[in-house]
Amino acid sequence: MSKAWNGFAVVDDIAVDKAARRTGVVRALVDRAVSWAREQGLPGIRLETQSNNVGACRFYERYGSELAGYDRHLYSALTPGTREIARYWYLRFA
Repeated sequence: MSKAWNGFAVVDDIAVDKAARRTGVVRALVDRAVSWAREQGLPGIRLETQSNNVGACRFYERYGSELAGYDRHLYSALTPGTREIARYWYLRFA
C-alpha cells in the first residue's frame, strides 16, 4: 500500500497461493487495505489487474470497485504481442 500522487491509496500487488484462494484471504487483505486508506483520510483505493485475471476482476467488481480505465500497452514491453490489458479499478469512499 502506498499513497499515489492523486491522493488515492494504491495496492501495488496482491498475490494469493492457489491453494488459499476462495478462503477469504483476498477479502481480508482488501478489507485491511480499506481500513488503512480510511485511517490515512484518503478518498479511496486504486487497484490494477490484468484483463485475463477474470477472478480478480469479478472480485473487485463484487467488492464495489468501479472499472475506471485501462492501458493496452502496459505489458507490451514485457511480452511483445500480448493481448493482455491492464485494468484500473477504483473503490471510492463516500
